[in-house]
Amino acid sequence: MCSGPFGILVIPPDYDGTIEQVSLRSGPALLIVNNGDNRKCFMCPDAGELYLWWNRAGWSYRLSGAGVSQEQAIRIANSIG
Repeated sequence: MCSGPFGILVIPPDYDGTIEQVSLRSGPALLIVNNGDNRKCFMCPDAGELYLWWNRAGWSYRLSGAGVSQEQAIRIANSIG
């Protein structure tokens, strides 16, 4: 296993989304924002949604939601544990 949220992504290379590493208080996290791609693929949020993945103390977390900004997702993740 890797120390980051995910070592391998299964997302099409032409996916219309933003994928980036962000920093949480507990360490790095992976943020995926769907910018309007309507394809269904493993690990892809629906159109207008975002996923935030991170690990902390041996646990893996995924926050998902529509209408949630990147800043709100980071605040929520930082408030957990």
